[in-house]
Amino acid sequence: MFVCGANGNEWAWKNKKWSNVEEFQKVQKIWAIIANILAILAFIVIITLCALIKNAPNEVNVDTQAAYNSEYVQDSSDVGVIGEEYSRTYMFHGINISYNPALSKENEVRKAAKQCYEDGNTTEEDLNQCIGLKLRWF
Repeated sequence: MFVCGANGNEWAWKNKKWSNVEEFQKVQKIWAIIANILAILAFIVIITLCALIKNAPNEVNVDTQAAYNSEYVQDSSDVGVIGEEYSRTYMFHGINISYNPALSKENEVRKAAKQCYEDGNTTEEDLNQCIGLKLRWF
């Protein structure tokens, strides 16, 4: 973009037969105005998208609000067998946390869940992904 802005006038002069310098300068002034308008619009779109992303509501299930009052509710029920992986789950702030006990101990998962939740990961998907990254499951 900057290269085109810096070299655009030269390229335009070389690649077209202009009847006179005034005509060339008039056309280049119009293109400069168009480029500035597009740059301003792009800036506005980027700022708007950033504001929308920052202010997006957290995905909180209304049914889990009661569980938010306690730090976590232990469930530790067996979820089932997927291939040869054995997984367990428990509730943390009303969010199901799934983990493989062969990879991590429950207290490690609980500690990671608390850290991830405090870091702003409040949806089930985000929280499980954050825990997995902290405990190097992926």
